[in-house]
Amino acid sequence: LKAWWRGEGRYFAGEVVEAHGSEVRVVYDDGDEQWENLRKNKHEWLSGDEATLPAADESAAAAVPKMHKKRKRDRERRRQERRAESRRQQKAAAAESAESALAPRRVDGADTPARKKHRGKVTLLGHALRLCVTWYAARGRSTAA
Repeated sequence: LKAWWRGEGRYFAGEVVEAHGSEVRVVYDDGDEQWENLRKNKHEWLSGDEATLPAADESAAAAVPKMHKKRKRDRERRRQERRAESRRQQKAAAAESAESALAPRRVDGADTPARKKHRGKVTLLGHALRLCVTWYAARGRSTAA
């Protein structure tokens, strides 16, 4: 097994002496013994003819992708963009609120969407009610029940 050591930026060869699931105990060529998690740590399996590894290889260190750093930067950038967008929306809402507070309002509220929807019906009903009251008053009758 060749295991990647991030601190030194290269692979070290070792022999697997015990395994439990994805955890393996590796005895390295320099005598160091350590448990490695094969799911988390970068590793390569050696074939039988690869007994030794070359010393520190600079190209191996350069070949390691640095995606985790890029992902972290992207995540931070997206988070900052969301915060900025939220701030823009809050400022726009506050400005709109301030404008509506300063704008002249109609007392009867006839310009509200609910009133606009029923404006004709309400007006017609009001005229009909006035006609009924006028008719009853002309006949000398009371409209109170």
